[in-house]
Amino acid sequence: MGEEDVIEVLKTLKQEKVIRQIFPIYDTKMLGYASSLVAFRVRAEQLEDMANIVNSNPGVSHNYEREDEFNLWFTLAVLPDAPIGLEDTVKFMAERGGLKDFVILRTIRMFKICVRLTYEKIEEREEIEERELVYRPLGEKEIEVVRETQKDVPLIKRPFLEWAKKLNMEEEKLIELMNLFKIGSVLRRIGAILFHRRAGFTANGMAVWNVEKEKVEEVGMFIAYFKGVAHCYEQTTNSV
Repeated sequence: MGEEDVIEVLKTLKQEKVIRQIFPIYDTKMLGYASSLVAFRVRAEQLEDMANIVNSNPGVSHNYEREDEFNLWFTLAVLPDAPIGLEDTVKFMAERGGLKDFVILRTIRMFKICVRLTYEKIEEREEIEERELVYRPLGEKEIEVVRETQKDVPLIKRPFLEWAKKLNMEEEKLIELMNLFKIGSVLRRIGAILFHRRAGFTANGMAVWNVEKEKVEEVGMFIAYFKGVAHCYEQTTNSV
């Protein structure tokens, strides 16, 4: 396909709500954020109001009703210099909603965070590249670049040039910096996030397993190797 054809197809897929967003996906840990999966136990009649309370926090990226007594699950990231930390932020949310029961599931180890919807059968497996993450604080210009580029990629011939103009940078320098982000695992990838059901993937779910400590490595890697698995973590299990 030609370049213009690709751009037009992407525009059409976005208009038809098959593609939700095309953007750089950054690693919150490598940006210095504290993050965690959180589960609330919410009465059915209170669920909508509690979901709105959770959604009002700008650090919440995902928020779902689940089939469990802990029925509201969300991910929360808190700035490294935030006036209150992650745990106190969750407690504040719970107090606003009058909740007593919640769980903060912090990541101990990440086995996988990526899915490419190229498989045809659920049994298909793949090799996982393990990378050691070494955190370093970003400079002011780097933070500015992350803030600007985490927006939707402009569907034009030179999207990096568009970003570079807003950042008062040369296009070549911006691409060079984002390549360094990729090498250093600050940037995971640039990808299209889909509305899965409109793309033909009609079901998805989250599974939480209680695995004996000595078997976590074996089980974690076994699960992560399945192509259909998007996220696989070892998490803490402490109730608060």
